[in-house]
Amino acid sequence: MKPQDKSHKEIQKILSRRGEDQIKSSITHEECEKIILAAANDMGVIRNGGRRGAAFGPSCITNAFKKFASHSKDNKKIQIFEVAGDESDFNQMQLQEIENIKKSLDILKRTHLCHLGGGHDHIYPLAMAIAESFKRKIHIINIDAHLDTRVDDFSHSGTPFRQLKINLKDQLRITQIGIQEISNVESNWNSIDMTVHLLSTLEKDFEHFNNLDLDLIDKILDIKNEELTIFSLDLDAIKGYEFSAVSAVNPLGLPLSFIHTLLSRYLSKVELKVVGLYEYNPMFDDLAAKDAKVCAELIKQSLQL
Repeated sequence: MKPQDKSHKEIQKILSRRGEDQIKSSITHEECEKIILAAANDMGVIRNGGRRGAAFGPSCITNAFKKFASHSKDNKKIQIFEVAGDESDFNQMQLQEIENIKKSLDILKRTHLCHLGGGHDHIYPLAMAIAESFKRKIHIINIDAHLDTRVDDFSHSGTPFRQLKINLKDQLRITQIGIQEISNVESNWNSIDMTVHLLSTLEKDFEHFNNLDLDLIDKILDIKNEELTIFSLDLDAIKGYEFSAVSAVNPLGLPLSFIHTLLSRYLSKVELKVVGLYEYNPMFDDLAAKDAKVCAELIKQSLQL
């Protein structure tokens, strides 16, 4: 029978079988080691004067992720948890998300955790939940154009690292990578201890990213075994012409190849792999959802599938 002779119902049945070979066949409600935490809320972005739409990011990313071909020989399963709280009260939402994440960590020994915002404010409940659950010193590697240490007297997507420093004090170490001077006011640097690697310095050290020296990358990441290290990627750290579907697009930035290398080195050096992706805004993606697929690939890399 020629393909054009098949009925619409028969064609749909054939197409539906393809799902058996896609990652969506690995999504489960059962307890497992690899989890995705979806925080579908962009209230923090709005409070920071950003463009609305990042709340739709987690679902768009996971939809793209589920369509990838599955090549997992050990049939690893993946759970997806919705963790964002009610957005009627921002502070209460953050507290609720902390508790939701803690519950997801209590179920079973996790090996891989991927957290999807929303705005970058969601790194705050993630780090607080992990600090409270594991009772260890936390190290956050933040890949970003912005320091997210604004001194405003209310919390939003531009304040999470100052919030975390206030709460965790010397139990938190922060490494900032890709920071752009044009994206940060002077007060962002005030009264906060952190290691900062400027974009301009990285461009020089890595010869405009044509020489990705792994020893230098390891030195910048500065991962210590006694700390629990979180890899936080605000997607506006990426060059605007490579990735533009964000709440605050930047003309400059890090190339995706460098991001992948940073992530790969991080994953190779930590036992509990915790990766956060933030600020993807599907309202500004193209019709092919190109940037959603970039994020989906980063999830696949993070979960080591």
